[in-house]
Amino acid sequence: MKFKSVLALFFFFSSIFVFSSCNDNSNLSAISNGSSQTSSDTASGSDSKSAAQMGTDEEVDFKQLDPPEIGEEIAVLTTSMGTIKIRLFPDDAPKAVENFKGLVNSGYYNGVTFHRVMNDFMIQSGDPTGTGAGGESIWGEDFEIELPENLFNFRGALSMANTGLKDSNGSQFFIVQATTVTEDMFEQMAESGFPIESIPQCVIDKYIEVGGYPSLDYNRYPEEFLETYQRYGYTVFGQVFEGMDVVDAIAGVEVEANPQSGEKSVPVTPITIDKAEIVVYEG
Repeated sequence: MKFKSVLALFFFFSSIFVFSSCNDNSNLSAISNGSSQTSSDTASGSDSKSAAQMGTDEEVDFKQLDPPEIGEEIAVLTTSMGTIKIRLFPDDAPKAVENFKGLVNSGYYNGVTFHRVMNDFMIQSGDPTGTGAGGESIWGEDFEIELPENLFNFRGALSMANTGLKDSNGSQFFIVQATTVTEDMFEQMAESGFPIESIPQCVIDKYIEVGGYPSLDYNRYPEEFLETYQRYGYTVFGQVFEGMDVVDAIAGVEVEANPQSGEKSVPVTPITIDKAEIVVYEG
């Protein structure tokens, strides 16, 4: 069975991020994310450029960082370390939200652990086996990766984990926790072949402002890049709007090596989702 992980150059790009604002409507603190894949299969040889010189002039609506509206359905994860509240984006990532809500409403996530925790990267859950190799969607099979144009792996983003294959979303998800993105991170991404020039400058600026893990974003890259380097991205389908202190606390716990991968990311003391629920936001 393939080890499900957030694949996106975490070790190589553990210091690659930068973004500020186009429509500055965010009052959330920084949130960042990463992955455990190496960079050996990426393109290389791009000229090094300053992040300030990369990016298009396109404007982006950062509704992702707005609070939910009264009457909107939100997800509430009551964990053994506190409560995390998440806004969902069904109009932008309909299949991922349908799957997540269906699993939540069935009680699928109740009692499930955060099996993979990496400080300044992300916290990952959604696998009933607790190994990182299990779990399935509400349809009993993997489903396609959605890449909403205006959702990014900013700090606090809720995204689907996958195996790296084209249509491999299941039940596992992660919350981006990384707090710092710098220009150097984008420069390293460009040097490794990422088509940074296709990312709006305001998105780069927003990453620098709020944090996150930009190397996980594939929604702005050309199709030929995705196909050539077999990188299909991670579906962002929600955003933490309350409880990032809990996410930070989970990310900061003592960890030990995963017996399967050797990665030091398994909490020594298990952290559980005691209850996951979908509720109507009342303000």
